Amino acid sequence: MTTPAQAQGRSAKSRIVYASPDAQSIGVKPYAGTRYRDTVPDTYDIAERAALAVNALVGSTDPQADHELYWKVIFARNPIVMTHDWNDWCQAKFMEALPLLRVASGSTQELQVDQVWQDLALRSLGPDGLFYVPLQGRPWAWVSRCWAEGAARADGTLGLLPDTGIQQITHPYLNGRMLGTLLVYWLRDGNPVWLRAIQRMVDRLIELAVYRDDFAYYPALVYEPGARYDTEAPSARMPVHIMGGEINARLPESLGRVWRLTGYEPARILGERIARYVMHHMEYWGADGEFLAERHFHAHTIYLLSLLEFATATGDRDAVEFVRRGYEWAKTTAAGSADVVGFFPEVANAEWPSAESCEIADMICLALRLSAAGVSDRWGDAERWARNHFSEAQLTDPSWVNAQAANRPVTAVAFNESGERVAERNTGAFAQGSSGNEFWAKGSDGIVHCCTGNAARALYELWHHAVAFGGGAFSVNLLLNHASRWADVRSFIPYSGRVEIVPKLDFEGLRVHAPSWVAPATQGISVSVDGIFRIPVWKDRFLSLGGVAAGQTVRVDFPISNRSEIATMGTKRYTLDLRGDTVVRIDPPGGTGALYQREYFTAGQPRMKEVTRYVSDEALDY
Repeated sequence: MTTPAQAQGRSAKSRIVYASPDAQSIGVKPYAGTRYRDTVPDTYDIAERAALAVNALVGSTDPQADHELYWKVIFARNPIVMTHDWNDWCQAKFMEALPLLRVASGSTQELQVDQVWQDLALRSLGPDGLFYVPLQGRPWAWVSRCWAEGAARADGTLGLLPDTGIQQITHPYLNGRMLGTLLVYWLRDGNPVWLRAIQRMVDRLIELAVYRDDFAYYPALVYEPGARYDTEAPSARMPVHIMGGEINARLPESLGRVWRLTGYEPARILGERIARYVMHHMEYWGADGEFLAERHFHAHTIYLLSLLEFATATGDRDAVEFVRRGYEWAKTTAAGSADVVGFFPEVANAEWPSAESCEIADMICLALRLSAAGVSDRWGDAERWARNHFSEAQLTDPSWVNAQAANRPVTAVAFNESGERVAERNTGAFAQGSSGNEFWAKGSDGIVHCCTGNAARALYELWHHAVAFGGGAFSVNLLLNHASRWADVRSFIPYSGRVEIVPKLDFEGLRVHAPSWVAPATQGISVSVDGIFRIPVWKDRFLSLGGVAAGQTVRVDFPISNRSEIATMGTKRYTLDLRGDTVVRIDPPGGTGALYQREYFTAGQPRMKEVTRYVSDEALDY
C-alpha cells in the first residue's frame, strides 16, 4: 500500500526565476460557444477524445512549479511516477495544443492553467526576443540533457554543459514551437503584444543563424540571453542527421505559419534558407524519399510535416513533392509500417517492435495536410489510422495501469517526481511505445509527453479538417462524429456503413468522401434526403449529392462487411479482424494494456449515447 507521503514526492513550491519576471499579464480570452444535447452513435468522436487529452495536458503538470510539465510517466513503479527533467521544455507543445483542444472540445477543465501558461510565455521572453527556459529554481534542469554540445554565452565564449553559471537557456526548436503558441494566442485575442513578440523572435533567430551559400542552419548549441558566437569556429560547424534535424528542421513549419498568417516577410526568407538546409544538406533522405542515417521515424516525419507547412504556405512545389515522396515511402513495409492500422515503428526498421505515438500523429497530419492542399487525396489514410492505432494509443482507462503497479514493491519518490494519482491525471495521454496489440510495449517507460503534445495537435487537425465549408458547398472529408457551425455529422461506422448529415444552413452543394474500403463508382451505395432517394455523382473519391436545405437529414449508406487481414508489426504477425477499415479484434490478443478489444462493433444494433455537442464561436485557421 502506497502512503500519501510516498506518493506525493515534491511538495515545496519552486522559486523559478524567469527571463522577464515583471512582464505584464494579459487576461486569457474566454472560450465561448454553443452547447446542446444530442444522441449520437458510440463511435470514434474527435471532440470527445480532445476533451480527454485536455485532462492529460493539464493533469500531467506540477502546480508547485507554475504547472510545468512532468515529461515522463514510468509505469513499472509503485507508485507510478511522473518525472521532471531536461525534456520538460516539450511543454511548448502543450501550450500550443491546449487552446486548440479547448476550441475543439469545449473542455473547461482547470482553466487556470491557461492563464498560468500565457503569463509564463511572456515572462520567459528574454530582452533579445527569444523564449528562455529558466534554470534557477528548477533543480532537475540538467537531468537527461541531450541535443547540445555547448552553450553560446553573451560574452562570445563557449560554455560547457552543464554550466552552473548559466541562468537561462534556449535553442531554435523551442522557439519554433513557441512561435506556434504565440500565433495561437494572437489568433484568439488579436492583441498586438503577441504579434510584436512573434516578429522579435523571428528577427533574433535571423541574427543567430549561420549562413552558407543559399541556405542557413543553427549549430549544436544552446544560447543564453544575448548570446553571440563566431560562425567560423569549429563549434559552429554544420550538424547533419538527427542532430541537425532536432535543432533546425522543425523551424520551417512555424516560420511558414508566421508568413501565411501575418505576412511577415523575414519569416519567409529565413524559412526558405532553413528548408534548403533540411532537404539538401542534412543527409537524411534518399532520392525516393527513403529514410537515411539513424532512420528515427518521428524525426523524419516531423521534419517532413514542417517542410510541408512551409512549402504549401509559400507555394514551393519542389518541396511539396519532396514531402510527398517521403510520406509514400514511410507507409511501406520497408519502413516497418503496417498501413492497414497506422502502426509506424519508432525506428524505420521492419523488426522494430513498437510505435511512438509521435510518428502516428505525424503521418495523420501529413495525410490531412496533403489532402487539404490538393496534393494527393489521403483522407482515407488519416481516417483509417485515426480509427485504429492512433485511437488505441490514447490512454482511456487508467485501471489497468494502477493494477499492474499494485503488484510491485513500493519505491521512494525522488525530488523530481510525483506519484500522486498519476494514471488518472494522465488519462487522455498517448503511448510512448505501443506494440501491435499492447499499449505498453517491452522497453517502453509508458508515456513520454512529446508524444502527447504531438498527438494532441493531431487531434485538433483531425477536428479542423473533418469538414469544410466554402462557396456555399459543404464537404465531409472524414466520416467521424462531428459538430460544426454548418452541420452535424453522425457516423455509425463501423457498426454499419451509415453516415447522417444534418445541415444548419442551406448548402448549394454537399459532398461526402467515400471510406477507404469503398472503391470509386462502387454499386450498392444508398443516398437519401429526408427519406427521398437521390442518385449521387462520383467525382474522384467524393460523392456529390447536390443542394440540401437546413434541417434536412441526409443519410448515406456505404456497403460494409467483415474481413481478415494479416499484418506484421515488429517481428510478429497478427491476424486482424476488420469491419470496414476498423480493427475489431487482433490475434494474438494483448496482455497488459491490451489493444483492439472492440468486438462490440460487430453487434447488429449500434450503441447510442447522449452527449453535449459544442460548437465554438472561434474559427482558428491554424
